[in-house]
Amino acid sequence: MEAASTFPFQQTRWLADVAPHWLTEELRHAVIVAKAGTRRREAAEAKIPQHLLYTEGWPRTIPTPAEASLLCDIRREVASAVGIQVGYTEPLEVIRRYEELLRGDV
Repeated sequence: MEAASTFPFQQTRWLADVAPHWLTEELRHAVIVAKAGTRRREAAEAKIPQHLLYTEGWPRTIPTPAEASLLCDIRREVASAVGIQVGYTEPLEVIRRYEELLRGDV
């Protein structure tokens, strides 16, 4: 799971590090790649402006066009880091989605 998700099993350590000798060579390599993806994902996520981070009752505001553009860049970087496809990669899509969420259109 860690290798596929780029998230450690426990917040402070990787289960793969507890007994790496039990892993196949392929899985050990996949964990190394996942850890690199984790660093890229975390670096990208750290660029999200504080007022746009998820909190209870989120979202509280609609991003400006510049903020929406930044969020798109972050989404693309995270998707690349973890190897997934994502939507909402254009600023107007992000703004419209925030508007829907604020209206309660889940």
